[in-house]
Amino acid sequence: MKIILISFALILKYGLSSCQTPPVPEGLSAEIYTKSNKQFIKLSWDPKHPQDTLTYGYLIHHNFPPDSILYQDNKINLITTNSYHYEIKKETSGIYIFAIKAVSGFENRKVSGLSEMVDIISPSKYLPTVAALQMKRTQNGFLLSWEYPEVPDLKHFSLLLNGKRIKSIAPSKRESNVELTLFERKNRVQLVAESQNGVMSKASKAVFFAQ
Repeated sequence: MKIILISFALILKYGLSSCQTPPVPEGLSAEIYTKSNKQFIKLSWDPKHPQDTLTYGYLIHHNFPPDSILYQDNKINLITTNSYHYEIKKETSGIYIFAIKAVSGFENRKVSGLSEMVDIISPSKYLPTVAALQMKRTQNGFLLSWEYPEVPDLKHFSLLLNGKRIKSIAPSKRESNVELTLFERKNRVQLVAESQNGVMSKASKAVFFAQ
């Protein structure tokens, strides 16, 4: 009796009729790897159940960073396995979001609901240069301010004084107080951005001042 009940439940879930939609895919995961100096995101999900007679293939939905809205990628053909290798073409870091749908193989094609989403941060291959670096005198030193875009894998900014790093600044900051005691008689101040995997930007345009 137990075996019959289980089989009946599977038939209800996966169905045999072309009028039904395939089940929503499960187990979606993502990982990044590099091959031949190119970066890829490997997407994997659970293979279809042996009782699933509806699912024929899968459609990929993803965003285009920095946008977070998901779109169906019509450039990717219908996938008939349970994995896909997505090439990352942007050199700057981004948050990539993916989800998939199952598609039936009947003439009157049916599409499942969207799977659970998975997101992953791509590593930077390039970092832009810090822009608009300015210094304002304060009571105890200087206030540095600058402009920089949001970069998901940014580790920190490095403050350079006469070419030497004297301070690390959190990636969320766009201004920082610097004590007067850190400066020398003649000073060339610059900022460099650094990613989590060690990619560094060019040094910013310098600000000069003397005490």
